[in-house]
Amino acid sequence: MSARSNHQDTCPDDVCNGSTVEYTYKVTNKSDFFTWTGSLSDSVLGSIDDTVTLTPGAFEEFTASGTITGAVTNIATASGTFDDPVAPVSASDTASATVTGMSARSKSPRHLPRPMSAMAPPSSTPTR
Repeated sequence: MSARSNHQDTCPDDVCNGSTVEYTYKVTNKSDFFTWTGSLSDSVLGSIDDTVTLTPGAFEEFTASGTITGAVTNIATASGTFDDPVAPVSASDTASATVTGMSARSKSPRHLPRPMSAMAPPSSTPTR
Protein backbone atom coordinates (compact mmCIF):
# COMPACT_ATOMS: atom_id res chain seq x y z
CA MET A 1 0.00 0.00 0.00
CA SER A 2 1.32 3.43 -0.85
CA ALA A 3 -0.02 6.97 -0.84
CA ARG A 4 0.57 9.94 -3.12
CA SER A 5 -0.70 13.49 -2.67
CA ASN A 6 -2.16 15.85 -5.22
CA HIS A 7 -0.08 18.79 -3.93
CA GLN A 8 -1.55 22.24 -3.68
CA ASP A 9 0.41 25.37 -4.57
CA THR A 10 0.43 26.50 -0.93
CA CYS A 11 2.28 23.36 0.26
CA PRO A 12 4.45 22.20 -2.65
CA ASP A 13 6.74 20.06 -0.45
CA ASP A 14 4.18 18.73 2.03
CA VAL A 15 0.72 17.24 2.12
CA CYS A 16 -1.60 20.08 3.11
CA ASN A 17 -4.55 19.49 5.39
CA GLY A 18 -7.53 19.19 3.08
CA SER A 19 -5.44 17.67 0.26
CA THR A 20 -6.65 14.59 -1.56
CA VAL A 21 -4.32 11.60 -1.32
CA GLU A 22 -4.51 8.64 -3.70
CA TYR A 23 -3.82 5.27 -2.11
CA THR A 24 -2.59 2.37 -4.23
CA TYR A 25 -3.20 -1.20 -3.05
CA LYS A 26 -1.54 -4.27 -4.56
CA VAL A 27 -3.00 -7.70 -3.76
CA THR A 28 -0.92 -10.73 -4.79
CA ASN A 29 -1.80 -14.43 -4.82
CA LYS A 30 1.45 -16.14 -3.81
CA SER A 31 0.04 -19.63 -4.27
CA ASP A 32 1.47 -21.83 -7.00
CA PHE A 33 -1.66 -23.99 -7.30
CA PHE A 34 -4.88 -22.38 -6.08
CA THR A 35 -7.03 -19.42 -7.08
CA TRP A 36 -7.72 -16.90 -4.30
CA THR A 37 -11.10 -15.16 -4.01
CA GLY A 38 -11.76 -12.42 -1.50
CA SER A 39 -12.14 -8.74 -0.75
CA LEU A 40 -10.05 -5.65 -0.07
CA SER A 41 -10.99 -3.07 2.54
CA ASP A 42 -9.45 0.01 4.14
CA SER A 43 -9.96 0.93 7.80
CA VAL A 44 -10.67 4.56 6.89
CA LEU A 45 -12.12 4.40 3.37
CA GLY A 46 -14.18 1.20 3.78
CA SER A 47 -14.68 -1.38 1.04
CA ILE A 48 -12.27 -1.04 -1.88
CA ASP A 49 -13.41 -4.16 -3.80
CA ASP A 50 -15.62 -7.04 -2.66
CA THR A 51 -14.97 -9.37 -5.61
CA VAL A 52 -11.24 -9.93 -6.03
CA THR A 53 -10.28 -13.19 -7.81
CA LEU A 54 -6.62 -13.97 -8.46
CA THR A 55 -5.21 -17.00 -10.24
CA PRO A 56 -1.96 -18.52 -8.88
CA GLY A 57 0.87 -15.98 -9.01
CA ALA A 58 -1.37 -13.14 -10.21
CA PHE A 59 -1.77 -9.68 -8.68
CA GLU A 60 -4.12 -6.75 -9.07
CA GLU A 61 -3.77 -3.09 -8.14
CA PHE A 62 -6.57 -0.89 -6.83
CA THR A 63 -6.78 2.82 -6.04
CA ALA A 64 -8.91 4.93 -3.72
CA SER A 65 -8.74 8.55 -2.61
CA GLY A 66 -9.16 10.22 0.74
CA THR A 67 -8.87 13.70 2.22
CA ILE A 68 -6.11 14.34 4.74
CA THR A 69 -6.77 16.24 7.96
CA GLY A 70 -4.00 15.83 10.51
CA ALA A 71 -2.40 12.39 10.82
CA VAL A 72 -4.34 9.66 9.00
CA THR A 73 -3.39 5.98 9.29
CA ASN A 74 -5.08 3.61 6.86
CA ILE A 75 -4.90 -0.16 7.32
CA ALA A 76 -5.68 -2.20 4.21
CA THR A 77 -6.89 -5.79 4.62
CA ALA A 78 -7.17 -8.40 1.89
CA SER A 79 -9.19 -11.38 3.13
CA GLY A 80 -10.47 -14.46 1.33
CA THR A 81 -10.02 -18.16 0.59
CA PHE A 82 -8.04 -20.42 -1.71
CA ASP A 83 -10.06 -22.89 -3.83
CA ASP A 84 -8.30 -26.02 -2.56
CA PRO A 85 -10.78 -28.83 -3.44
CA VAL A 86 -9.78 -30.87 -0.36
CA ALA A 87 -10.39 -28.09 2.14
CA PRO A 88 -10.70 -24.37 1.30
CA VAL A 89 -8.04 -22.39 3.17
CA SER A 90 -8.62 -18.87 4.50
CA ALA A 91 -5.91 -16.28 3.97
CA SER A 92 -5.60 -12.60 4.81
CA ASP A 93 -2.93 -9.93 5.04
CA THR A 94 -2.69 -6.28 6.09
CA ALA A 95 -0.57 -3.25 5.21
CA SER A 96 -0.68 0.30 6.53
CA ALA A 97 0.21 3.83 5.49
CA THR A 98 0.24 7.01 7.57
CA VAL A 99 0.03 10.46 6.00
CA THR A 100 0.32 13.63 8.08
CA GLY A 101 -1.31 16.78 6.75
CA MET A 102 0.44 20.07 7.36
CA SER A 103 -0.97 23.58 7.57
CA ALA A 104 0.00 25.87 4.69
CA ARG A 105 2.40 27.74 7.01
CA SER A 106 3.99 24.65 8.58
CA LYS A 107 7.69 24.03 8.04
CA SER A 108 7.52 20.49 9.37
CA PRO A 109 9.15 17.71 7.32
CA ARG A 110 7.17 15.69 4.83
CA HIS A 111 5.65 12.43 6.10
CA LEU A 112 4.73 10.21 3.15
CA PRO A 113 4.89 6.43 3.47
CA ARG A 114 7.04 4.29 1.21
CA PRO A 115 5.34 1.45 -0.66
CA MET A 116 5.15 -1.66 1.52
CA SER A 117 7.35 -3.59 -0.89
CA ALA A 118 10.13 -1.07 -0.24
CA MET A 119 9.94 -1.37 3.55
CA ALA A 120 12.51 -3.51 5.26
CA PRO A 121 13.82 -3.67 8.80
CA PRO A 122 16.84 -1.49 9.39
CA SER A 123 20.13 -3.26 9.00
CA SER A 124 23.17 -2.70 11.12
CA THR A 125 26.81 -3.48 10.63
CA PRO A 126 28.72 -4.51 13.74
CA THR A 127 31.68 -2.32 14.57
CA ARG A 128 34.91 -3.74 15.83
